[in-house]
Amino acid sequence: STIRSLAIAPDGRIYAGAQGEIGFFQAGNNGVIQYTSLNNLVPDAEKDFTDVWNVVVYHDAVFFRSFKKIFQFKNDKITVYRDVAWSFLGTNNDQLIGKAYNKGLMRFENNSWIPLSTTDSIPLKAQVTALISLNKYSSLLITKQHGSYILKGNHITPFTTPDLQLISEKNPYGATVIDENRIAVITSLGGCFVINKKGQFIQRLAKQDGLQNNNILSVFVDREKNLWLGLDNGIDFVAYSNAIKHIFPDYQEQSAGKSVIIHDKTLYIGTSNGLYHTHVDQQQDFSYVKGNFEMVPNTKGQVWNLCELNGELVMGHNDGFFVIKNNIPQVVDSSSGFWTFSPLSNVN
Repeated sequence: STIRSLAIAPDGRIYAGAQGEIGFFQAGNNGVIQYTSLNNLVPDAEKDFTDVWNVVVYHDAVFFRSFKKIFQFKNDKITVYRDVAWSFLGTNNDQLIGKAYNKGLMRFENNSWIPLSTTDSIPLKAQVTALISLNKYSSLLITKQHGSYILKGNHITPFTTPDLQLISEKNPYGATVIDENRIAVITSLGGCFVINKKGQFIQRLAKQDGLQNNNILSVFVDREKNLWLGLDNGIDFVAYSNAIKHIFPDYQEQSAGKSVIIHDKTLYIGTSNGLYHTHVDQQQDFSYVKGNFEMVPNTKGQVWNLCELNGELVMGHNDGFFVIKNNIPQVVDSSSGFWTFSPLSNVN
């Protein structure tokens, strides 16, 4: 049946949760991967369960979360923890955390589920979508419709910024840590948002940047700090740590780039389709700039060259030689196309 969740244990077993099915994959003596079902260990009265949405390896046990039951597999035995509805299962700084219907956060201790905090809480109806460790003392908790929180020990504190508020409106579905200061938050309505640990916006990855769509259901960061995104219609790979990035000023057309220059805090890109521009701020990495490119009027066609001459921006175009002033092209010579410009002397 459809596999909904996976987790790899330290011993190499791949534990899987499916529709009414729990078990693990493991290489046999001949090296071939084989599947072993654990359903035979489930008590007869508990065999009626549906999709298993989470698998969590915690200490010397494996936990499987279905809608109304959490199964604990330990020492070749299955223990079942029932509730009206389990909506989340994850870990937080060496704690196993769960969220049950109309209850606050729960932690697993001494083979039972107890409230994480007796003084602080999140709304009882909040649906937790992500719980990620920020450091050894605190974690970021994200909910679907009830904002974000910081967990520090057993204390839960609301964590609100203008950027997190915007992301919460896009239906956050999960999150993961990219590096020491960047967090990827995936949404089902707005693509993938990258924020820092202060909750401030860094970058957004969406359909206009090349994703198949903005409905992202899962995220994984590999050893090279690249992003793997699970969408509702496929998988997208983002070479996030790569110094080379793609810029498509004309979005879907993706015409060939011929020349590029930054002049007067404006990024100009000459393409086979015309000249495009957008404003840029002074920062170290221009790939994080989010600007809407616009075509410079009357520049349609092949742009061959962009350069700065005596403080002015000039353009070599298939239709002639132009000076660009205030994003308006002024014709210098239209007798033929111009390929490049080269100084004859550096003497004023």
